[in-house]
Amino acid sequence: MLDASPEQLDIGAVVKASQALSGEIVLGRFVETLMTVALEHAGADRGLLVLLRGDKLQIEAEARAEQRKVAVSLREDAATSADLPESLLHTVIRTKESVILDDASAPNAFSADTYIRRLRPRSVLCLPLVKQAELVGLLYLENNLAPGAFTPARTSILKLLSSQMAISLENARLYADLSNENRDRQKAEDALRESERLWRSLFENTLVGIVLTNIQGRFVAVNAAYCTMFGYSEAELMQLSPLEITHEEDRDASKQIIAAHAAGRLRTLRLEKRYRTKSGDVVWAEVSASTVQVVGSTPLIAGFVLDITDRKRAEENLRRSEAFLAQAQEITQTGSWRWNVATGDVGWSTEHFRIFGFDPAATRPSYETFMERIEPDDRVAFARTLEIAVRDKAPFQMEYRITLPDGTAKRLQSVGRPDITSYGELEFVGTVMDITERRRAEEALRDAQSDLAHVARLTTMGQLVASIAHEINQPLTAIVSNGDTALLWLNREKPDLAEARNALSRIVRDAMRAGGVIRGLRALAMKTGPELGKFDINEAVREVLTLTGSELKRHGILLRTDLPAAGPPVVGDRVQLQQVVLNLVLNAIEAMKPIREHHRELSVSSTPGEPGTIVVAIEDTGTGLAPEIAQRIFDPFFTTKPDGLGMGLSICRSIIEAHGGRLWASPREPQGTAVRFTLKVGSESS
Repeated sequence: MLDASPEQLDIGAVVKASQALSGEIVLGRFVETLMTVALEHAGADRGLLVLLRGDKLQIEAEARAEQRKVAVSLREDAATSADLPESLLHTVIRTKESVILDDASAPNAFSADTYIRRLRPRSVLCLPLVKQAELVGLLYLENNLAPGAFTPARTSILKLLSSQMAISLENARLYADLSNENRDRQKAEDALRESERLWRSLFENTLVGIVLTNIQGRFVAVNAAYCTMFGYSEAELMQLSPLEITHEEDRDASKQIIAAHAAGRLRTLRLEKRYRTKSGDVVWAEVSASTVQVVGSTPLIAGFVLDITDRKRAEENLRRSEAFLAQAQEITQTGSWRWNVATGDVGWSTEHFRIFGFDPAATRPSYETFMERIEPDDRVAFARTLEIAVRDKAPFQMEYRITLPDGTAKRLQSVGRPDITSYGELEFVGTVMDITERRRAEEALRDAQSDLAHVARLTTMGQLVASIAHEINQPLTAIVSNGDTALLWLNREKPDLAEARNALSRIVRDAMRAGGVIRGLRALAMKTGPELGKFDINEAVREVLTLTGSELKRHGILLRTDLPAAGPPVVGDRVQLQQVVLNLVLNAIEAMKPIREHHRELSVSSTPGEPGTIVVAIEDTGTGLAPEIAQRIFDPFFTTKPDGLGMGLSICRSIIEAHGGRLWASPREPQGTAVRFTLKVGSESS
């Protein structure tokens, strides 16, 4: 605690303190000086400066005497019972008179105060700071070491200085407010200058056109981007108005907007419109405008103009693409769809709705709605296909049937592929195609092909009439001969049963041979649909060679075969494949007819091909094929025969390809042609 004896409190000390107080105008330093002077001259060890802020009390500073100096800390806290005795404070405020407690711990008028009961201070002084009868603040002082510390001699100098304290405090506050106001004004001016700098930079450097017009609709200012956008110089635009460079079809709407601005009915607007450039081109722009109030002048209209020509073209191209896509989907009867697996959200194109017979206005696309249309027999398989596709995140393709409410049956094909959205969700997109007519056409084509193949078989058989007659006559003649022989052996006086039995056995054999030939002919001649089955291709080939045996002999052709007795079975239509072999054998015979200089030979063989296949080869020693002809002999209506139709080999190729095989021709060394085809070998479980 700082101590000063009463003898030292003379007029010189008062003058010195007064000078110290009046010498400070900055609020913070003044408060420090005030608190230092108060504690030194009052002999206090703690003090608070409390100021009135409107109707609230605020502690402005707190001072403590520490090691022969006063430590002042500035505060801006509300005055509470934790800092000082509130009842004593309110008494001073009410009376504007000082209150001194020589020993606050002894019973007094303020003993019930919370602060006094809790901290029990000793000497207490609360001095009002009054300026022209108006309370400015209060000075609260304590001495907690001794009672009666605030003697009249000590308090008299504080009272003497209190008015100056109040005046100087108010002046410091006014100076602080003025300084703050000047600082705020400086900040505002700096911000305004920075704003103007940024605006000027934006105005001059932005790619967006910026324009200012007056309420009469004339240009006041334009930036470089605006000039570039429309091809005018700034000087040229100053002689024009925005309305004059507006597209003629948009001027009426622009006039109405300008009139609304002028009448104050429209302060802001945003629209898209067209302009004419200086060269006559059309520019689409998005215009945002608002009314700007100008101090001391009439309002202006500030506009921001963004060139959206490219966007408009893209939108138009998109609309055209969507229209073309819709037309293409309608023409091809192909709809498109989208299915978000995570959310269940489903989207269909217009054609998709039409294919499934749904009304877009009354139907919300969903997985369940889609599945309801599918035939029950196909529904489980389709659901399983989707389940696998979702699990494996894999593409899928499925053919299925639907029935519309009016009973119309359709055959459809859906194709989908997985995609991951920007949110990481699995989504499938794809198409659905109505293939009903295609399937009907394919069935009609198959029927036509079957009819054509049947005609081709009959035509081919017509070429073998003589050979077929010979093949049937041989066993019939043998049957008659063996019958006569059997009768002779039986008509003897002593019938030779053994010889008769042998003759009858030969009759049975020849009859079976004739029956086999007739069955083969019937199979080739009958008009039946494809009948798939597993059979020995070598046996089927041998049956054909039996039919053509007489034809080969008639033309002096040597037959060589390499057909294993127990070859692997194939799966297919036996009659159709025999038709192929018969056609190829007859073509080989035809190719060898002109040959005179060397022997005629036909080789027929079967060998294992690539894994799971067998290769059947028919080779001749005929005239051969030129390389350019070898590539075309399987084309429809191409023929090397003067009286040929060019359908035989084409039909053969269709049959082999329908069986999953391949048919081709190649030169044979040293002469002739080799024609080969492959077939898939059937497994034991096929």
